[in-house]
Amino acid sequence: MKIALATIPTWFPNQPYLSIPLLTGILKGEGYAVTQKDINLSFFDNLLTKQELVCQYDYFEQNNCQYIEQKYKLLIEAKEYFLAEIQTHKDIVRKLESYQETAVVTELYEEIDLALKIFSLNFPDTILSMGNVEYTFNHLNAKTAIEFAYKDNIFSYYFEKYELADYIKQQPDIIGFSVISPEQLIPALAFSKAIKANLPNAKIILGGSYISQVGYFLMQYSTFNSLIDFVLCGNAEQSIVVFFDVIKNRSNGFSKVPGLIYKEQNNIVKSNEKTTNKEIYDSLMFPDFEELALDKYFFPVIQLPIEFSKACYWGKCKFCELKGLQYVEKEADEIFGELRFLSEKYSANYFSFVSASPSPRLLHKVATKISDNKLDIKWSSMIRMENYIDEIFAKELFNGGMRVAMIGFESGSQSMLDKMDKGEMVETNEKALQTLSKAGIHIHAYFMLGFDGETASDAGQTSDFINRNKSYIDSIACSYYSLINHNYTEKNIGIYAGNKQDKIRIEQFLGSLKYSFDYPLHLNTLILGHRNGRNC
Repeated sequence: MKIALATIPTWFPNQPYLSIPLLTGILKGEGYAVTQKDINLSFFDNLLTKQELVCQYDYFEQNNCQYIEQKYKLLIEAKEYFLAEIQTHKDIVRKLESYQETAVVTELYEEIDLALKIFSLNFPDTILSMGNVEYTFNHLNAKTAIEFAYKDNIFSYYFEKYELADYIKQQPDIIGFSVISPEQLIPALAFSKAIKANLPNAKIILGGSYISQVGYFLMQYSTFNSLIDFVLCGNAEQSIVVFFDVIKNRSNGFSKVPGLIYKEQNNIVKSNEKTTNKEIYDSLMFPDFEELALDKYFFPVIQLPIEFSKACYWGKCKFCELKGLQYVEKEADEIFGELRFLSEKYSANYFSFVSASPSPRLLHKVATKISDNKLDIKWSSMIRMENYIDEIFAKELFNGGMRVAMIGFESGSQSMLDKMDKGEMVETNEKALQTLSKAGIHIHAYFMLGFDGETASDAGQTSDFINRNKSYIDSIACSYYSLINHNYTEKNIGIYAGNKQDKIRIEQFLGSLKYSFDYPLHLNTLILGHRNGRNC
């Protein structure tokens, strides 16, 4: 049995996404033949070539009407510039010395984003930027999203031109795609449509956080389940081997696969109970990054993801999807062993710790082991502000390789923090923030606007918090609170019931700040340690 796994667009291609390499490692450890590919990386790498841009310009000139919007006229006028410079831009953002001047890299990414807008000339329903796609229609409408995936679109165009021949050559029995965001549903279906047309006997399985939320609802559509044979929900680490054992043994044991959604012969859709986090780290294999083009990522050095924990050790914030889930973490010795193994095997000195909320004490234990053993690595992580984060604690995190701290402050209003059940004090947050920053750690801060009951005074206190800490906060990201939606309908299959005014409100808030912060999509490039003009 041949298995092919892939990460699909769109995600920022500065490092592998962990899910596919982790499942590859687990399956290989059980003796399965697995190939893997980061199609998200090849998508951006192949589109951003002179050859492909020439194709887009030529097709537009031959087939489209004369009237176009002014913004597209500018893209056409800049044709020769993009054709001449696109490869140079890619080369520069992949060079370490480029990051001495972050403004240069930021400008290059802005121009790369403009180059990606060229594809909207021929595919006007999608607007690409590095690591992102915007749809000009409501892609959270189930019927609309599925119908669009059946049409010619940028994703079907790309897959049929650049990827399909390799799948036909491989002749895999099972093909798995990771779908972690709403925007990836259409690419997954577009790819699956091409596969089913050319490899009708291949079975397709989807996994990932987003499809886990909406998979059962979508499986009710014949247009969906004619392309997708299985959806695997929850922690696939605990169920992927069980699933493939059932396939290998040609048994009817799908009911025994935790988290599996599938259609029985009578067309009844079944959904098995998901696994919990309990015992998830008892016997896991290390992720396997073989076959991935690690030197092709849009990052100047090899950077790898690693997971410390599941869920959140606090687990009470009212706005959070992780609320109430069981928190589990790996032992510090196990984490250090994994870091050392991956560092040596892949010559990697940069890591992103991708857990949503690992305990600061666990981070400290790992940092201490790194410094005690003189392992030369740098890393980024989410971290929750606790009152025990003092100067010694922060310095030891830095000495153990921490270079980026991603912190969910959410608000500068104590009233709002209490309503959110954050379990934090504004004063504690401010002190810990400044302590980490003074230790040389880059601070990327998250804030949430519009939570239930927020007043203009509360929002003003958040603005004041940012302004008075402008010397310590290096970059920020803002979101607007939306209710988590679990009542999926044809009109809204999204996890969040959002509002079109959210983006405008965020932009107004950011515009009201007294200081201009960076909001880099390529956040982890800052792990290199260049901060506020000094080398950390």
